[in-house]
Amino acid sequence: MKRILTVLIASFLLMSCTEKKDVDNVILIEISSNNEIRIEGELVPNEKINDVLISQLEALKNSEVSTEDIITRLEVNRKAKMGVVSAIQQAMRELRLHKVEYMSKN
Repeated sequence: MKRILTVLIASFLLMSCTEKKDVDNVILIEISSNNEIRIEGELVPNEKINDVLISQLEALKNSEVSTEDIITRLEVNRKAKMGVVSAIQQAMRELRLHKVEYMSKN
């Protein structure tokens, strides 16, 4: 009985981990070694960061994703300047994007 229960729990956990959502709730922001900013693959000048993030938020909200469920994935090249990262962090704070995944790239 204990073995069957263990197999059932393991199967349930495996299935729940591989389940895909219909809507992606991640906004990808990349900063290159020469401090270029890309949001969802689109090259964005510093002065347009807020505008592009707002349009991304609106698109996700139209897909019925709540602001609390949105994750911002920030992929930063190790040679990028901290000032660029700080500008993006400030924009995310203003838009209440508090769930952030940080990744460094070579």
